Amino acid sequence: MTRVMIQKILSGTLVSAAALLLFACDSKIVAPPDKKPMLSVSIDVSDASPKLLAAVDQYQVIVIETSVNDTLVAAPLTLNAQGFITGQIDSLPTEVDLLFTAEARDQQIGLIFSGSTTAILEADIVNNVFIDLSPVVPLMKFTPRHLDIVGTDTAAHTFDVKIFNVDSLYGVSFRVRYDAFYMRVLNAKLDTSQNASQTLFFQFDSVDANGPYKAITVTGINPANGIVDANGDGVLCNIDFALGQTFTLPDSTLLQIEPTGMFHQNQSAIPTGILYNDDAFVRISP
Repeated sequence: MTRVMIQKILSGTLVSAAALLLFACDSKIVAPPDKKPMLSVSIDVSDASPKLLAAVDQYQVIVIETSVNDTLVAAPLTLNAQGFITGQIDSLPTEVDLLFTAEARDQQIGLIFSGSTTAILEADIVNNVFIDLSPVVPLMKFTPRHLDIVGTDTAAHTFDVKIFNVDSLYGVSFRVRYDAFYMRVLNAKLDTSQNASQTLFFQFDSVDANGPYKAITVTGINPANGIVDANGDGVLCNIDFALGQTFTLPDSTLLQIEPTGMFHQNQSAIPTGILYNDDAFVRISP
C-alpha cells in the first residue's frame, strides 16, 4: 500500500494549492507563491514497484462533489524529464464534501493502483488530504522492497511475502530465488496473521539450473477458510536472510518470487500468470 498526500492552501472559495502524490513516502511541497486558483499535482514514482509501473501508461486525479455526484475534474497527468508525474487541476470549491480519487492505469488492463478519500476543503488554511493507493491487480511481493545492509552486517533480516487481490485463495506454492554469492537463507515460517491451526506450511531448500531457492507452500485445511481476507489480501510467510560473506565494496542483489501453483477454496486452479511478482532489492554498503 502506498500513501498519497495532497496539500492545499485555499483562499475564499477557490483552491490555491500544491499537491504531492507519493508512491513511497510522505512529504510536503509549498503552495505556488502567486497563489493562482489551480491545483498542481506531482507524483514521485521513484520507489514504486518497477514491474507494476512498467504496466502503467496513464495517471489521473478525479475530484467529485459528493452531494450532487458531480465530477468536477478528471485531470490526466504526464511524465516529465525528472521522473515525476505532473499536471494541474482547475479551481475547486470549499465547504462541500469532495471525493478525491487517484488512479494509475494501463489502457488495456485497466486499473493498476487506486485509492480515494473524502474531504471538505476550508478557506485560508493549509488542508491535508491523505489517500492510500493500493494495487488492484493480483500481486505477490516482498516487504520491505528495498533493504540497505552494511557489508559487515551478519544479522538476520526478515522479508514478508504478501499477496494482494486474489479472491478466495486457499493454497499457494512459490519459490524465493536468491544469489548464494550474496545471501544465505536462514529460515521461513508461517506469518502470525494466518491461523496456524487451520493452515499447513511447508518449506524446503533446493537448487536447479537457475540457482538456489527456498520452496514454500501455504494452504488451508478446511475449504471454508481461505488464506486471504475479503479483499483477497494476506501475509503468507516470513523469510530470514543474511549476507553470505563480508563485502568491502558497494554491491547489490535481488530476491525474486516465482509462483508455482495457486487454487481457490472450491479447489479450482488459478493461473499463476495473473500475478505481478515484485522483487526485493538489497543494497550492500561498505
